[in-house]
Amino acid sequence: MKKIFLMLSTVALIGCSAQTSDSRPTADSDTDNTETTLSSVSSVESEITVSSETTTETTEQDYTDTSVTTSNLTESTTSVTEFTESGDSYLTEMLTFNDLEYTDISDSNRLIVVDSEGFSCNVYLYQKNGGIWSQIKNTYGYIGKEGVTDNKTESDWGTPTGLYTLGFGFGTEEVDTNIKYRVINNNCYWIDDPSSPYYNQWVESEDITWNSAEHLIDYPVCYHYSIVINYNMNPVISGKGSAIFLHCTNQSYTAGCVAVPEETMLFILQWLDGNSTPYILISK
Repeated sequence: MKKIFLMLSTVALIGCSAQTSDSRPTADSDTDNTETTLSSVSSVESEITVSSETTTETTEQDYTDTSVTTSNLTESTTSVTEFTESGDSYLTEMLTFNDLEYTDISDSNRLIVVDSEGFSCNVYLYQKNGGIWSQIKNTYGYIGKEGVTDNKTESDWGTPTGLYTLGFGFGTEEVDTNIKYRVINNNCYWIDDPSSPYYNQWVESEDITWNSAEHLIDYPVCYHYSIVINYNMNPVISGKGSAIFLHCTNQSYTAGCVAVPEETMLFILQWLDGNSTPYILISK
């Protein structure tokens, strides 16, 4: 820039001296001064061109360096965001035993594990914080009279194995819970008739169009507090089993549900996170 300024100053001085040396310049002096001025301008233009080229090269080099830096930053960020969930040795073993991985429950922060022998079971509640699954509570419970099964059918008294999401809660009274919840009334049924278009669904109606169903209000002890286990839901397959719930125990085996003490059932309803996807794993 200093060089350009000096050249422009030279041009200006030359122009001024050409005009003041003679108040009436001749044609020859006019020509000489014009040639000198044009020559000086050419030199300036040349300097500007060179300077511009140099600036362009520097800019391109800077851009290349920035690209490399951005690439390194991206790689660094990727390595930081790679994260693996984990839990205690028992949970890890249970997932592996049931052909599952932590990625299968990564969209959740609440998990219930049911580990059974015969129609008795142990029930474990797990909560995830910062990618780490920790057991926060355990209790006893009951499952179907025939134990667990991986080939559930209607009225077989077995509890289906597998990993399932939990649906809405229901019961005989209101509960302070973060999940969807329904209070049972005299018109609430869960249809277990395989020939009904409402098979394995909650229906509230005074018009009975099915051959069989659970009239939910008839089970005030078991269904005092309950949560739907989303078994055979999407799609619903006729005859593959219906009305599989997590509910309060009456201290005996069930027809296929999972039952726990009433105080634990109330705790679960208040513990579940409605913004997450709660799961129940019924181990094989």
